[in-house]
Amino acid sequence: MTRLPEREEQAKVLASGDITDPNPLDEAEAFPSRFITLSYFFDEGDGVEIVQDSDNEERDPEIYYFDESGRTRLTSGALYEWALEKWEEE
Repeated sequence: MTRLPEREEQAKVLASGDITDPNPLDEAEAFPSRFITLSYFFDEGDGVEIVQDSDNEERDPEIYYFDESGRTRLTSGALYEWALEKWEEE
């Protein structure tokens, strides 16, 4: 079962600034990999991976949502926008 819809809702709440409880999107941690990568892991084992092609840095990074069922590339939506903002902050 994917948690993507849940993460989308959490990203919308985070973007609205109307946060009353701790949001797991704020608590995600980043880990580098072989590529220019920024990964955020949630307590439930799912997460977001931002991958920049180091040979073509003028292109936007690729954004992926992953969980136990696999990896899904995101090209739009609240979680996608949140990930791009996090990438630009780093």
